[in-house]
Amino acid sequence: MKDSCKNLPKYTLKRLTDYLNVLYVLKENQISIVSSCELAKIMNITDVQIRKDLSCFVSIGKRGVGYDVEKFIKVIEKELYINRERSVIIIGAGRLGTAFIHYKRLSEAKFKIKAAFDISKHKINKTIKNIKIYHVDELEKYLSHNEIDIAILTIPASEVSKIFKIIKRSNIKAILNFTASIINETENIIVRNLDILSDFKILSYKIKEKHNAH
Repeated sequence: MKDSCKNLPKYTLKRLTDYLNVLYVLKENQISIVSSCELAKIMNITDVQIRKDLSCFVSIGKRGVGYDVEKFIKVIEKELYINRERSVIIIGAGRLGTAFIHYKRLSEAKFKIKAAFDISKHKINKTIKNIKIYHVDELEKYLSHNEIDIAILTIPASEVSKIFKIIKRSNIKAILNFTASIINETENIIVRNLDILSDFKILSYKIKEKHNAH
């Protein structure tokens, strides 16, 4: 088998992150071996799908025994390139932005928040869990002196264009965008636009759809 899979399909990539979340919980509960059937039941997919997803990885399971949880975690972390630390900044230190600072599992997964930025004079130069909050006017200078992988945006949509121009002049590799403004990827910057409100609207529609089906 190969050491890794190339050009993973979007849905396979998503399932790998789901596997990893389940495996972390199993490890926390001191479970060292899990079968494909057990994993399939937890994730509500087929064991055939699991074996298909893992077919191009090095062997991490034994027939009739199951998957070694610790080895399984390491293989997926390597595939997702999270077996190394990724540096992160937060632009917008409001409730959502600071929630990321308090999110313990983010740092456990090797995503290290290095700094936060805001415009509120009540927040500037304060620290949250040892993370300093800078004025957003200092963003460009900060990025010129620090190597950052990912920027999390939790700012008003009206500020996105200005901030994105600064980011494009930096070495930032990816953006996790929680604003109402859609950001298009560039040749050098990967973007994930995440609109929580849209997910609520989709859930509302699906509730109606399911209710009407009965």
